[in-house]
Amino acid sequence: MSVEESNIDQELDAFGEDDAAGLPDAARRALTTLLTARFITRARNRQAWDSLLAYEHEIRERLSDLFLELVVDRDLEVAFKRQTLAEDAPRVLRRERPLSRDASFLLVFLRQECAYTDAADGAVVVNRAQLEEFLRAYREEGDGDVARFERRVDTA
Repeated sequence: MSVEESNIDQELDAFGEDDAAGLPDAARRALTTLLTARFITRARNRQAWDSLLAYEHEIRERLSDLFLELVVDRDLEVAFKRQTLAEDAPRVLRRERPLSRDASFLLVFLRQECAYTDAADGAVVVNRAQLEEFLRAYREEGDGDVARFERRVDTA
């Protein structure tokens, strides 16, 4: 075996050892899901959620390497990433568009519903008819186009 072949073999062995020291497959999948989606919930992606909790420290370190931080709310069973607040950190996450007027109104409505509900009552559930009724008060003057209003409600 030549010296050059020996060096290549050593580099491949080192790469293999480095790869073995990386995250386990379940953690890598959870990290990938977190990076490609806005958030992970236990209800929608149980496997990713469980892996995220099992490897939280390691995933948090990997995100930190990318100037991101991990936020986990165990009570609501949701996790998401956000940009590190350091001034010199490069922007990694795309900037989101501001909420539309109607979406902002709906957030106010949902907040009111949550505020008026007793914690012992459980989750707050609203239906589309309630949302539409709330937004009807904020219809633009002269907006008689029902289909356009329906689309605005759907979008919000």
